[in-house]
Amino acid sequence: MARVRHFLVTALAGLGLLLLVITFTPLVFWYATWLAGLAGPWNVPQGDILIVLSASAGPNGLLARDSYLRATYGVLAWREGHFQKVLICGRDAGPGMRNFMVFSGVPSEAILLERESISTYENASFAVAILRGEKGRKMLLTSDFHMFRAAAAFRRAGIEIETLPIPDVRKYSNGFTYRWPIAADLAEETVKIVYYRLKGWI
Repeated sequence: MARVRHFLVTALAGLGLLLLVITFTPLVFWYATWLAGLAGPWNVPQGDILIVLSASAGPNGLLARDSYLRATYGVLAWREGHFQKVLICGRDAGPGMRNFMVFSGVPSEAILLERESISTYENASFAVAILRGEKGRKMLLTSDFHMFRAAAAFRRAGIEIETLPIPDVRKYSNGFTYRWPIAADLAEETVKIVYYRLKGWI
């Protein structure tokens, strides 16, 4: 009984410490920044082909937060970077992101849409055929915490890219109430990185 009590006290103390660290320190901000930095520098949006990765689709055909954020920064990058084409990857949210970007001023004829992939690995795999023969600098745009795995998957697929991470976790971690959901996302991303390494996808 004493051992059980000791285990419970230790576990609760550890959980309390974790709660304090995640809530009151910039740990999630640092980790997301570190993951993005592993993929390459925080480049300015300048190139020929902008590759924008979708995240999840929202309810009733609307965009979920991550996909909306990536589409928004995709529009801003288009306006600043003198890109010739945009490739949007993703089956579920890709079409909605395309519509949003066209509505926001990106010419429809400049957008290529990959509409089959449902994972980062498939984003890269299916993009190969679309980008075959496309010349010029290719810049990959996705969330900061997702950039390391995404960039590694595209490079493993043979696509030479430069990185253009957007401040997803870096932006939302400023609010205390968002830090626990963000921590869960970062934990999931870490598991996915390990899985992709074991599969040889990165």
